[in-house]
Amino acid sequence: MTRLNLSLACWGYDRTEALLSQTVRPDGIDLNFQVLSVEETFFRMLRNREFDAA
Repeated sequence: MTRLNLSLACWGYDRTEALLSQTVRPDGIDLNFQVLSVEETFFRMLRNREFDAA
């Protein structure tokens, strides 16, 4: 089965630490996790739609 490439931009905090450290890995997903400030995340997502999720 083909794995889904998914980009996620989010601020690094306790609720996302397991994804960032890859302690938790979503089944079937190659997650590209980018830690960005809230302002930069929203700006880049709204202006350029750079990420699959933010």
